[in-house]
Amino acid sequence: MSHKETEKNGILHYAFIVIKYYLAPKLRTVLTILYFMFFSYFVIFYTSDVFLAFRFIWQTAFSSTLALSPDYMIWGSIFIVCLTIPFLASITALILPYEMRRLSWPRTTRVILVGIISITLIYFILFIDSAISYVAKETPIKAFIESKNIVLPG
Repeated sequence: MSHKETEKNGILHYAFIVIKYYLAPKLRTVLTILYFMFFSYFVIFYTSDVFLAFRFIWQTAFSSTLALSPDYMIWGSIFIVCLTIPFLASITALILPYEMRRLSWPRTTRVILVGIISITLIYFILFIDSAISYVAKETPIKAFIESKNIVLPG
C-alpha cells in the first residue's frame, strides 16, 4: 500500500489488510499464521518495555532538571532507544511478508528474503534485549529502576 493510500484509508484499514493476508484461505496460511503468532508474541512482550520508556520520559520530564546530569541524559536516551527498538522491529517483521508479496520478484526470492530478514530481526531483537540489561546496570538508569521497583527480565 502506498503512502497516499495509507493516508486516504487510514492505518486501521492497512492493519486489517495485513491481518487478512495472514488469514487468507490458502495453503501458505499455516506457515504465515505461525509466523504471525511468533512475532505477535514479541510485540506483546515488548509492549511493556515501550510503557517503561514512556514512564522514564515522564519521570525525567517532571523531575528537577538541576538533578539530571549529562550522564543521566545520555544513558537515558540509550535506554529509551533500546526499549523501543525490539517493539518496532517486531511490528516491522509482521508487515514484512505482506509488503514482500507486493513486489514483482520471483516467489522463491521473496520467501528466501523474508526468511533471512526474519532471522536477522530475531538476532537483532535478542541483541538489543541484552543491551537493555547492560544499560540498566549503569548508575543513572539503575537508580531509576530501583527507585520505581521495576524488575527487568534477564
